[in-house]
Amino acid sequence: MLYKKIALYLHWKLNETKMKYNELHRKLKRAGCYPTGEVICGHPEWHSPITGENFPTSHHGTEEVTRGTLKNIKKASGVKL
Repeated sequence: MLYKKIALYLHWKLNETKMKYNELHRKLKRAGCYPTGEVICGHPEWHSPITGENFPTSHHGTEEVTRGTLKNIKKASGVKL
């Protein structure tokens, strides 16, 4: 049982996508997403032509995007990052 937990943890850590906000914004722009100019609770709002949804990101530049936030942005934008 312990080996199974360790194996799952290592699999999770090795497949973890790490990305900084600067890189995220570059990839979103390449995919056709663009900032709307609006601000939601201090975070810039983006629009995805793929899904037709608006979604917030952050402007923390060199900080890494957390896994949950990255997952939500992927889902809202329809972009594979």
